[in-house]
Amino acid sequence: PHSKDVQTPQSVNEETVDGAVYSVTRRQVQLQQAANKGQLWLGVGADVVGTRCETVRTRCLKVGRLDQIVHHLVEALDSGDCSYVSAFLATHRAFTTTRQALAILLDRLEYLKKEEERGSDGCSGKDWDRLRISADSVFSTWLDQYPEDFWQLEQDGLERLVRYIKEESGGSNLQRRAEEILEQHRQLASSDGQTLLNSAGSECLPMEGDPTERSAPMDILTFMADTTAAQLTMIDAELFMRVVPHHCLGSIWSQRDKKGKGHLAPTVRATVHQFNKLTNCVIASCLCNLQLRPQQRARILEKWVLVAEECRALKNFSSLYAIISGLQSNPVHRLKRTWEEMPREVLRRYEELSEIFSEKNNYSQSRELLIKEGTSKYPTLDKKHLKKPKDHKLAAVVQGTVPYLGTFLTDLVMLDTAVKDYVEDGLINFDKRRKEFEIIARIKLLQKACRNYSFEREPEFLHWFHSLDTLSEDESYRLSCELEPLEIASPQLKARPTLVITPCDDSAPLPSPGLMSGGQVTWEGPASPTLESGCVPEMAGAKDNSLWPINALLSKASWHPKFPSISSLDSAGIEPSPACPPSPCGLSPPSAHVKGHRRSASCGASYASPSAASSPRTDCRIIRIALDQANGNVYKSILVTSQDKTPAVVGKALEKHNQDPNVAGTYELVQILLEDKEFTFPYNANVFYAMASGSIDFLLRRKRHPSPRPKSEHGSPFPKIRSKGLKIAKSLF
Repeated sequence: PHSKDVQTPQSVNEETVDGAVYSVTRRQVQLQQAANKGQLWLGVGADVVGTRCETVRTRCLKVGRLDQIVHHLVEALDSGDCSYVSAFLATHRAFTTTRQALAILLDRLEYLKKEEERGSDGCSGKDWDRLRISADSVFSTWLDQYPEDFWQLEQDGLERLVRYIKEESGGSNLQRRAEEILEQHRQLASSDGQTLLNSAGSECLPMEGDPTERSAPMDILTFMADTTAAQLTMIDAELFMRVVPHHCLGSIWSQRDKKGKGHLAPTVRATVHQFNKLTNCVIASCLCNLQLRPQQRARILEKWVLVAEECRALKNFSSLYAIISGLQSNPVHRLKRTWEEMPREVLRRYEELSEIFSEKNNYSQSRELLIKEGTSKYPTLDKKHLKKPKDHKLAAVVQGTVPYLGTFLTDLVMLDTAVKDYVEDGLINFDKRRKEFEIIARIKLLQKACRNYSFEREPEFLHWFHSLDTLSEDESYRLSCELEPLEIASPQLKARPTLVITPCDDSAPLPSPGLMSGGQVTWEGPASPTLESGCVPEMAGAKDNSLWPINALLSKASWHPKFPSISSLDSAGIEPSPACPPSPCGLSPPSAHVKGHRRSASCGASYASPSAASSPRTDCRIIRIALDQANGNVYKSILVTSQDKTPAVVGKALEKHNQDPNVAGTYELVQILLEDKEFTFPYNANVFYAMASGSIDFLLRRKRHPSPRPKSEHGSPFPKIRSKGLKIAKSLF
């Protein structure tokens, strides 16, 4: 008979056994029983012939000793803990080794086998058959999905596993798979020991194309935007599918910069390398040719915006973010003359793409978009921006999704920092591993979706991309200053332009001086030799009341004689969005120039978003701290609570950077603010309440003269008064 679940009331409690704590859920399930074939012959039809109630019990392990966690592998399915085996196999490297876990599991199975042979009540023949089938399922999943775990085992441990499988499941596919792994292990032992381990970590596709085939150097303008996006997506998809998901765990990825750990997570490093290479490609293509005029250089910026749009259509968020990062980099961002030559419509589309990766609410927009489009066949673009495919082949291509891997890495590192590995009595916190597995499972799902991509290689583009020179930060900034010297592009220059005022019979009322001085409403006039861009207009009307009122609808001809097809008035300047206040004077290239483009907050604005300023604070926050040394660009994440003072935070950070926390008194804590500003915390300050909400980047800097430690160890200048106050509070509450 068929059944249907129509009601699921449940109760949850905890069950504690020796060395483990389980969460036990009991659900009352009401089942509706449909008619069977015999009843159908009697004319009952599809009517319900009865109902019955059942209690479904689920037993999930929360914390436990290592042996209890390993033993639960063969009990999980019967307990209703369906995701336990997958979560363990994906995360066990954070608290044990494959050798240790495999030895514990085989010891347990061999013990139960002896109990069954003796006819003990602890394990009957029926119980052993059930446990043996569960164990075979665990080994099959382990060998198929994580074969690299067995490549690094000692040969005797792997031979022990093969012997067990041969005895209990002889002639099965599991035995053949185990023997294949053993043979690969023997080949690995006889070789240099790195062939199989490094095969999954190749960093990039091979360079293709012959440099002698072309007579003149190429640039990004040589290639069509859709071709460029397709080739970048092909590279990113292949690298992303090679990523080993458990390499993204915070306990593994956070160790990558330590001595002797350079071999960790090679597949993740390859993806990061490709992201940085594309960002450098954008910067180099915009800066390397010093002979271009601003109008010509603007065509290169426009081409990259078009490529970014094509990447968005292909759901390649990795290349999309890399291109946006390159355009937002300081050497490109400061080229004001070049940005002034960009068409207004292209700038608007660039702002929309930049908003996808806005830091607002912990990148909430990009996260929501990835959840929405992760496994969908086509991108969910707005209808007015949705481009029609040039041919029927495009529809067959747009099926996969390449995420920005940094989002998952950040989440896993933050999770590893915020949640403890062990709880009371030294028990392993497996609930933390379940949360990590939820993120890893999303990575695996996206990897499967990437298999649907299908592209043809373009050797000419691949050769150009891989042979492009790599510029350092200093070289990029030097080239940028050669193109536009500091006296032109520096944000410190604040000239005062004239305000364009035109007579009109049906004019709008004159804005108040206070509104104008606040930067909420601006007008922009035609270029002239006496007008410098990047400035705040002066309220000329305040000096002369005989001037005509300002006309809100200025003539296109008087504004843009050079570009008559471009709208002459920036609508964002008349009705500014409350979510994007105007940029400060001269901060971004298009902040105040002929075409009136206003850069978004995600493109380098120095103010904090209103939502970030008004969001309520919690009692803890995760920050990033770097050491002011040669490796100062290496950030470590730590958790700051509302009780942490400066010495405690400095001690935590030093411990994260593998330094001695006892020398915390020789360091000072500095918060990196916007506009190259910084704030140094006093010795005994409460870091949680003193920090600015707009930045999570901090720096540890050695003091020139270490400050003496105050005599009070209570964090208060009046310890006796504080102690007395605490006693009074306890008596009252």
